[in-house]
Parts: sequence; C-alpha cells; structure tokens
Amino acid sequence: MKKLLYIGHSYHNKTKSTQFLKDMLASQYEVDVFSYDPSKEQLSFKQLKKVKYDIVVLFQVMPPVSKLKKYLDYEHGVFFPMFDAVPEQDDPRWYEYREFRIINFSKTVHDKLRALGFDSHYFQYFPKPADSFEFGDEKSLFFWQRRQEEIDIRTIEKTIDTDELTHIHIHKATDPNSAFAEPRKKLLPKCSFSTWFENKEELVALMQRSALYFAPRKFEGIGMSFLEAMAMGRCVIAPDNPTMNEYISHHETGFLYDFNNPQRIELQNISRIQKNTYEYIKQGYQEWEKKKFGLLPLLERPLVQNVQREKFYKPFKITGVKIPFMTVLNFSHKKKYRLFNCVTLFKTVRKKNTVNFYLFDFILLFSVQKER
Repeated sequence: MKKLLYIGHSYHNKTKSTQFLKDMLASQYEVDVFSYDPSKEQLSFKQLKKVKYDIVVLFQVMPPVSKLKKYLDYEHGVFFPMFDAVPEQDDPRWYEYREFRIINFSKTVHDKLRALGFDSHYFQYFPKPADSFEFGDEKSLFFWQRRQEEIDIRTIEKTIDTDELTHIHIHKATDPNSAFAEPRKKLLPKCSFSTWFENKEELVALMQRSALYFAPRKFEGIGMSFLEAMAMGRCVIAPDNPTMNEYISHHETGFLYDFNNPQRIELQNISRIQKNTYEYIKQGYQEWEKKKFGLLPLLERPLVQNVQREKFYKPFKITGVKIPFMTVLNFSHKKKYRLFNCVTLFKTVRKKNTVNFYLFDFILLFSVQKER
C-alpha cells in the first residue's frame, strides 16, 4: 500500500471535523498524520526526514513548499484550502503551490483558483442526515460561541428580536485565544450554558431541543458546525458569506444576514424551513456519497495548470524605485523586530496591497503599495 502523509491543523484533532477525509484516505493509503498550530509552533519535519511518501496532503495549513522539500521526499502534493484561512488571491504563497493539486470544499475558492490557472477540483461535502427529525422549540435558539471577535451574543441581539425567544442555549467552547462574551443581565434568565461534552450525542440532543441555530463564525472552511445543525433540520441563521451561503438559501433553507451591517430578521415559516433543510441535506448526502470517491484518483493524476508568475510577483514602488513584491512580503512576514527582547523597535504589517512600516509599534514610518 502506498504511503501518504496528512498534515493538518492541531485544533481539528479536538473537533474531529476532518475525520471523514482521513478515513477516506486511509481506505486506499497507509496514512501518517502530522498536526500543528501555525500560530504557535515552528514547523519542523526533522523526524520525518528519512521517510519517503508517495503523497503529501495539506489540509488548511500552508507551510512554505521550500521547507516541505527540505525535509520531505514525496511524489505528489495535494492541498485542501479552507476559505477562512486562505491568503489573498494574489499572495505569492499561492505561486509556490502551483506544483500542488488543489481540492476545494468551497466553490468560491475553487472559482478564484481556477481563474488563476490552478488545477483545482470542487467537491461539495454533505454530512449524514440525522436518523430522525424533530422540529424542536421555535422559541429556543442554540449558539456555539467560538470567536468573540467575530460573533457573540451581541450579534444575535442585532440580528433577531431576542424578546421573542423563551430560551437561548450558549455552548461555551471558544476557539484558542478567544474570550467568552457574557450575556447582558436582561438575557441571563433565558440562558443556559454548556462546555465540551465527552459524548457528542449529548451535544446533539441539546441542539435538537431548539429549532433555531445561530452559526458561530463569519466565514467557514467547510462549516461542520452549521452543516451538522442543518443535518438535524435546524433552522440556521448565518452571515451571507462562504461557505454558509453556498448551502443556505435565504428563507428556504435558513436565514442569511449581512455581517457588516446586520438587520433584524423576521423569523417566519420556521417549520417549513426546517423541513426544506432536512430534505436538502438528505439529497446532498446521497450525491456526496456517489461522488466522494472520485476525489481519491485525483491525488496522483498529472497536473493540468497554467499558473502565471506575473499574477503574483507584481512590484512595489517607492520614490520611483521598483522593489519585487516577494522581497517586501518576505520582509513583512517577520512582523516584529524587538529591542532587548521586550520593546518592539520595528514592525511591519501587511494589509492586502499595502505594507506599513512602524517604529516602536505605532509610529508609521512609510508604506509601500503594490503597483496595479
């Protein structure tokens, strides 16, 4: 059996959201798993240096290809990008990945990368629908708070009339480094709380009591949390962003709102939406079961791509002098330069087409912009 190395985010080991893919890969390959948190850990493959792999699969994480090649010996590279974690479309890191086959669970990312010339393939994932469907309480809402900086109880209050609800259950299982937002005193009598469950069935039973489910994040890679809610026939309320808007039709299989300018949603026809949602997931799951194993033959198929370097390596311009974009970007990736290991002497921050250079963390020295 051929050997495959799966490299993913360590947080998925806790949520189990990528287990379906690992199981698929294990049906055809001998799979080794390497997990890490890009925000905390320096990536090192030293312990894998003597191992030869037929395929390296990256899920969400995007280490430099040069580092992969330094430590790993592999024949084929495959990358599963997640919408909530991909860099800007013209970021030079994409150009490194021209040697990788791209497999997308987001139609939005797939279309963008196909336009750039990548060998990208799209599969829309659907979870298995619940064995039984129960409507739940239309005056009750379930909310899993993950990132306070994105969506919390105050977002809910802007989007729906909480006076119409009799119960709000808040699942207090935040993402790493994210704080929990306490509800206002006025809402507390309506609220109940939970944390991580040892048994997932306990969480599922709790979700099924409420007809309404408030999606926890501004963007999703696949969106296991809201998809599993849809698979139970919950009426999901979510930002009008990928991947939520790739599954939810407003007023048909849920409710969508503008995250940047949320307006009150009239919660009508909830039971009809629940029925539509449950049937939609059932049909989608049947299609996924038919098509999912078409994913595996792609892993070793020769690439067909036309990625042009010019789309990524555009110059910056400072007082008439052109500097390669990659030079500025590599410099900006260092982000902070410290004095005595405590005072930030110099800092660079990249925002889309601009890199700002700061002295002492807050004094803007100058900016460079990418030439259009």
